Amino acid sequence: MYKFDNGSSKEITEPILLDKNMRNIQLYFKLWNLTIDTRSQDSFRLINVNVTLFSVSDFQLAPDMSISQRMIERIIDEYSIYSRYVLPEGWKVYKIEKDQHGYPVIYYHTDTQTNTWNVHPHWGYLPEKNYWIWVNVPNDLQKAMNAGFRAVDANMTLYWSGDPWNKPLYLDRCYGQSNPLIVMTYVYDPEIVLKTERGTPLVFDETNNSTLILAEPWGDGDSFYKQQINPLALVAVETSRGKMVAGYNAYFLRKNATDPGGVIFLHSVNATDPDGKGTWSPNDPDLCNPVTGCKARKYPNQSRYLIGESTGVWQVEGVASPVKESKPKYRIMVYYKGVLIYNESISLSNPYVSKLQSLNTFKQVTTTRLNITVLSTSNKALEKAQVYVINLYSKEKMAVSVTDERGLAYFDLPPGSGTRYIIRIEWFSKYGTNCTVEVLVEDLETVIVMPVHDVTLRFLTARGTPLAGVLVKVAGVDVGATSATGEVIVPQISPGTYSLVASWLDTALSLPPLVVSTPDTVTLIPTNIHTLIVRVLGAQGQALKGTAVTVRKDTIELTKRTDMDGKVEIELPDASYIIEVTYGQFRETDSISLTADTLKTFNLDVFVEFLGVAMSMTQFLLLIIITISLAGLSGIIIVKRKSKLLPLRLPLPPPPLPTSLPPFELEKEIKKYEGYLEKLEQLKKEGRFSQEVYEKLKAEYESKIEELKKKKVKPT
Repeated sequence: MYKFDNGSSKEITEPILLDKNMRNIQLYFKLWNLTIDTRSQDSFRLINVNVTLFSVSDFQLAPDMSISQRMIERIIDEYSIYSRYVLPEGWKVYKIEKDQHGYPVIYYHTDTQTNTWNVHPHWGYLPEKNYWIWVNVPNDLQKAMNAGFRAVDANMTLYWSGDPWNKPLYLDRCYGQSNPLIVMTYVYDPEIVLKTERGTPLVFDETNNSTLILAEPWGDGDSFYKQQINPLALVAVETSRGKMVAGYNAYFLRKNATDPGGVIFLHSVNATDPDGKGTWSPNDPDLCNPVTGCKARKYPNQSRYLIGESTGVWQVEGVASPVKESKPKYRIMVYYKGVLIYNESISLSNPYVSKLQSLNTFKQVTTTRLNITVLSTSNKALEKAQVYVINLYSKEKMAVSVTDERGLAYFDLPPGSGTRYIIRIEWFSKYGTNCTVEVLVEDLETVIVMPVHDVTLRFLTARGTPLAGVLVKVAGVDVGATSATGEVIVPQISPGTYSLVASWLDTALSLPPLVVSTPDTVTLIPTNIHTLIVRVLGAQGQALKGTAVTVRKDTIELTKRTDMDGKVEIELPDASYIIEVTYGQFRETDSISLTADTLKTFNLDVFVEFLGVAMSMTQFLLLIIITISLAGLSGIIIVKRKSKLLPLRLPLPPPPLPTSLPPFELEKEIKKYEGYLEKLEQLKKEGRFSQEVYEKLKAEYESKIEELKKKKVKPT
């Protein structure tokens, strides 16, 4: 843009028309500062790596300048006096072409700058346009090693804006040292996915004699590959002879286990420690160094940078890319159960595309499949048994595996190892014991039966009665409750002596320890179970058959009925109980502390049972009185009824003479019914009658007394 004296400004979109005197035209250009910091994907700073900018200028944007390709070539010629005024030091025009209209197009790059901890690559006053950023390992072998890379990584691309997954930077703002443009390079933590020849995940752990090795040929005597071996890089390691120092190669790595999906993570490590305090030194997940506290601090010897590939293409149509294809190679070796199943140098995928790297193993490998099935004596699979394959001659362990839910463990053994093996099986039960068996096998399909049993425990009383509902624990493990036959099964238990805890009716049973030697049934008779005999008798000493006898202890309640002898027998564990006997309306309760066979007698006030109702003597006598009274009353009613009917059938007799009892007889009858009233009142207080029966009998007795009083006559 340009600015006039009056302070106004105008964007330059066309040539300036000079048609009069014009003073002090000030031109302003859109120029920006660019500072770049280089990081890994995971994200730490990469230092001692190079950064270069590439760009293109097309003079078609200034057609009226009438500048030709020849003129440009003369200006930028290194022997020209103008060249140092056209390009900054280190900048270079590496290609000049003409566009379709004949205007020159210049392809150039800036100087190459190196990123450090405190000072980052910086370019000032850059025009607003597209820039392609190239980050690379130094081309010099020693400088590559000084940056923490391998010598073979020299000049490898760490980032290129021209790759298909990237795009050029359109510079339209300033980036300074305090706010640099962060370039995430192709250094990352790759995820190696191991697959079988069928494409399924290959999974192993520390017990499978398997490993993935990142191997570099650093030990072949060629100094070109020995960049990581340096006395300054010695680390302390624990050995059978104690702590020792040893050379450390960051590019030699071993992983002995995958995750459940067959994935192994390899980590890039930045060992930079510029101030000696470990300020920028992250934990190295692959390096355990007791001296440095499990941190990589020996820069560059403990650094490890794993680089993804670059295509080296460019978005500028028809022009070859100034950056070449880059595919660093890494040697990967995979051993599975002692067999080398993968050994190739591979390129890592670009992290902008994928961090996963799939390896198909078992290429051209012939192994012997040995299947071992482990069963108990009841032909049930033993899961999680440790199975070791031992060399018949050297006695060394060749492989180890764990049985699955089918009791199966299989081994892919290396060729030429023979078909005779010593198989050692260790099985740990849930009861805290283990069982070990060693056998010589010659067949590739072998079934081994361990001395592990399903033992049946049968609980009986001293009288041979099965105990149902006994809760059983063996070595602290709950095995369930006994059935109606008093039996419970203890599954998969090996020979030995075990603690045995059993409870019945909320009471612990006294039992000896459980001794297991065979799968036979073990009969157990608790010593603290005794028989309680309850006898229930009536007021005349008669046996009360069918009496409900209830025994209670806390929340436990048992009810049985007496037999024809008035007795009931209940086997109970020794404890204190409440006993309640119920016969009709008669009930009695007592307590007992059971420690031996015990007879407990209850005497109920049952005199007789009439029409299915139990009665005491008082109730029975009252019933007789009421019955006699009701019979007498019925006779009077019948006589009166007959007297009313006779005149209808016989001639009228003379008027009857009034009859009456002698006074002393009347008085005697009156006193009798008054006694009935007193007895009725007494029985009412004792709750022997309901209110309705009481009122009915009382009214009847009082009516009888009134009637007798009216019949009193004076003697003539």
